[in-house]
Amino acid sequence: RIDLKRESPEIQSLTKSHGKMTELAKKDFGLDLKNIRTPDWIEQPALQKKERKLDLYIAKEQMRANYLAKNIVPLLSDAPDGEIADIGTRSGFFPNKLRTIYFQKNDNRKITGLDLHQELPTDKNQQFDFTQGKDAFVQHYDGGRMPYDDKSLAAVTLNFTLHHVEEPSRNPRPESEKLEHFLNEVNRVMKPNGVLVVTEDYMGKDIDERKKGNAYADTVLKVDDIFYPKSLGSQRSQKEWADLLKKHGFTIEKEKHIAGYNVAGLPMVELLIKARKPLSN
Repeated sequence: RIDLKRESPEIQSLTKSHGKMTELAKKDFGLDLKNIRTPDWIEQPALQKKERKLDLYIAKEQMRANYLAKNIVPLLSDAPDGEIADIGTRSGFFPNKLRTIYFQKNDNRKITGLDLHQELPTDKNQQFDFTQGKDAFVQHYDGGRMPYDDKSLAAVTLNFTLHHVEEPSRNPRPESEKLEHFLNEVNRVMKPNGVLVVTEDYMGKDIDERKKGNAYADTVLKVDDIFYPKSLGSQRSQKEWADLLKKHGFTIEKEKHIAGYNVAGLPMVELLIKARKPLSN
């Protein structure tokens, strides 16, 4: 647990912002974040021991996979038959959880994970190495052409992926082209009528609300500053994400807010968008 009396000023500031966000979440969306148990292993960079990093990583990935799968499974029920890809999957916990709880009765449904992340589990941790799994496997991606045929995927999930696309270390393309190229590739590999599900941190309803500052955006930005100070990703508001998907040929079918966990293990409000590639596209 975070102890305000003992933690740094940065952690104290984050905790206060999170408290304000918790109050807003109940008022705005009816989400009671107080009833979500905060994990005992909330990490603090200064206190992390090297030998615990892998355990913390696994615990976080499993926890996030569980709540994401629970919320995303219903949105995939009307996707066409065919392969599902989780792009930006990191270590593949989410597609394997998806396989376990949703497609256990459909052995013909292929699920894959795609990432250019360089911290995928290795031989040192074989029990969590899904790269050789028969149900869902993870493959590396260089940020260029995705290793899928045109119109081959029935559904694509992007869980906390889009805001990382513009980071220089993840994509060598010019800044103005990164999201353009990425979403054009997503559109290319999806079947007509295919389902796209996007999850991102909720930063506010529109650009004005995001830029003027609010407890949602303030909490997300403070988490990034403390736990991921080198991250150069681009966070956007709900309307900005929806408009971006529309711009790249998708129709928005559903926007909802869910209770989840961020990278630090704090209960958060997450934005979930279900979109669809038109039949004519």
